Amino acid sequence: MGFFILQEKESLEALELLLPIVFEFIDSIALSQSHVRNFVDISLHWLRQLSPDGSVPDSKDHPHEASMVICLSELLCYLIVVVPDTFVGLDCFPLPSCVCPSDLKRHSPSLMAT
Repeated sequence: MGFFILQEKESLEALELLLPIVFEFIDSIALSQSHVRNFVDISLHWLRQLSPDGSVPDSKDHPHEASMVICLSELLCYLIVVVPDTFVGLDCFPLPSCVCPSDLKRHSPSLMAT
């Protein structure tokens, strides 16, 4: 339910408040494909809002945006490791460059957004 509330709100503050809760439940989220899909959709929405070019914003000029991009990117990377079949099955690719580590990009360019 929190995902739908977050999806309707366009507030960075709301995202900041909900991220600690998401950290606590991320393992249980990984058990459900529909929860993973909702989380990925919301995360990708915010990553595109905060970082249209796919890079991490400058932490000196935009500290909150940079920390949110890093946090969401790390959560998505964690889910890719924990439930890779879900990502493939739900067609969650391509991912923004801030999510996909540079080593992985060289070996699997299809994971990157164009």
